[in-house]
Amino acid sequence: VVFCLLSWLDETSRVKKVVDYPVYSTTEEAIRALDRAQRHWAQKQPGRRVVARIPAMELSPSSAQIIAACRERGETLVSYDALAALKAAGIETVPTYLAHDVQQVRTYASGMAFPIVLKVVASGVSHKSDVGGVVMGITGALDAAAKAIDMRERVELTVPGSKVEGFMLQETAPAVAT
Repeated sequence: VVFCLLSWLDETSRVKKVVDYPVYSTTEEAIRALDRAQRHWAQKQPGRRVVARIPAMELSPSSAQIIAACRERGETLVSYDALAALKAAGIETVPTYLAHDVQQVRTYASGMAFPIVLKVVASGVSHKSDVGGVVMGITGALDAAAKAIDMRERVELTVPGSKVEGFMLQETAPAVAT
């Protein structure tokens, strides 16, 4: 299941047309799809049963509050808010931290399992990777801080009018053998 977080409705519609897998643009749609997929898988496996229902549309109060706050501000969920909403709904996500400055990047990174990914949080930037706003494979806290300084300069030079508001740090998800 892919949960797509895009700022513009027409962009979300375009992505849905060009990929050959389901893309969901709201937390509720993604949760409902995960629930259906889990039940379908259980029906196809002899002797298997659904261990726990994914809470389709039964968002926790904190998850609903996150979504409502974004809607009240007239904003779409940004990736950090969406991850918080999914986690509050009981869906496991990789450890993620939102740093507002380079010092916080270093502090948060020092307690994380490496390698990590650093992503820019900036107004006016919808495709982070296109402007150098995503760096993968960071192996230490000092490296994360240095990459954040470079990223801020690169993004603000590349995207006129953008303002870097912070950085999202995520541990790398472990590979799953199928």
